[in-house]
Amino acid sequence: MMAVLIVGGISVSAFGSESNSKATEKPGWFRRVFQRLSWEEVHTVVSDPKSASAVVRQNILYQEDLGDTWSSGAETWSRESGDCEDLAAAVVELVRHLGGEAEIVIFHPVDSAAGHAVATGTWNGKQWISSNGFYYQVQSMKHAAELVAREMGWRNRSIAMVRGETDGISAASNTRTFRPPIVVR
Repeated sequence: MMAVLIVGGISVSAFGSESNSKATEKPGWFRRVFQRLSWEEVHTVVSDPKSASAVVRQNILYQEDLGDTWSSGAETWSRESGDCEDLAAAVVELVRHLGGEAEIVIFHPVDSAAGHAVATGTWNGKQWISSNGFYYQVQSMKHAAELVAREMGWRNRSIAMVRGETDGISAASNTRTFRPPIVVR
C-alpha cells in the first residue's frame, strides 16, 4: 500500500503493508499523524505523563456523563469521549504502563457535592497533575487544589481532596473505595 500526501506543493509518500503491524511496535510517522491509533499503539508512543496527557487531550472529547460511571482507558479511547474521571483513568493507565506512579484524586468544595477528578503522580522526582488532559507540574497537592479550584471556578472556597484505594479502573465492577476527604485548601 502506498499513500501520497501533497502539502504546499510538496509530495510526501509513505509505504506500508496491508497487514496490521504488531501492537507492540511503534507506529510510523504517517500513521501517528494521519490515522487514529489503537489503545495498544498509544502505549508505544507516550514517553512520560506530559505526552500521555497530550495524547488523551487530543484524542478524547470531554463529554459529561449522566450519573457517575467510570470507564477504563481502553473503553474511553474506544468511545472517543469521556468525563473527567474517564480522562484521568486513561492518563493513569498510560503512565503506569511506563512504570510511573499515578493515581486518580478527586477535588471538591467542602460545601458542595460537585467534584473534579484528576490524574496525579510523580515522575523523575517531580509531582504533576493532568486535568482533562491538561498537564501541570505542581509543588504540592495544595498547589494542585488551587489549580483545580481556579479551573472549576471554585474561588474562595475550601477544597477537599479524596484519594482512591483502588488499583486501577475495573469496568466489570465499576466500584471505587475512597479514603476520607482531606481539606487541602
